[in-house]
Amino acid sequence: MAQGFSQIPGIDFRQTFAPMAKSASIQILTAYAAMNDWELDYFNTKQAFLKLQEDIYMRQPPGFEPLDANFQKLVCQLLSSLYRLKQAAYDWYELLHDVLTWLGFLYCKADYAIFVFDYVNGKGMRVICVIV
Repeated sequence: MAQGFSQIPGIDFRQTFAPMAKSASIQILTAYAAMNDWELDYFNTKQAFLKLQEDIYMRQPPGFEPLDANFQKLVCQLLSSLYRLKQAAYDWYELLHDVLTWLGFLYCKADYAIFVFDYVNGKGMRVICVIV
């Protein structure tokens, strides 16, 4: 962590950071897949940001501001994460990391956004799955 960040009270910068694959890692894996005649595929998760680790409250959008008995505007508690929420990407990465490691994937210590599953079954057939 950078020197100055730890001196700011009340802000945890680690919870707003989420690893992304380095472009060099993607290029190397693509070249390696081409050399080994591996199949490449991709997917995009539309509903990735669902899980929240803590209670988060926000102001109501204009026009939807109900008032309490004292005519004070109420806030709402988020039940799921929003895309632009600072910790949304971190929460998604943490969930993905937990699920993939539970399934037997190992993460690359040089690039935390790369997960590798390497398995040889009883018949000697090898399965390699790399998720970036």
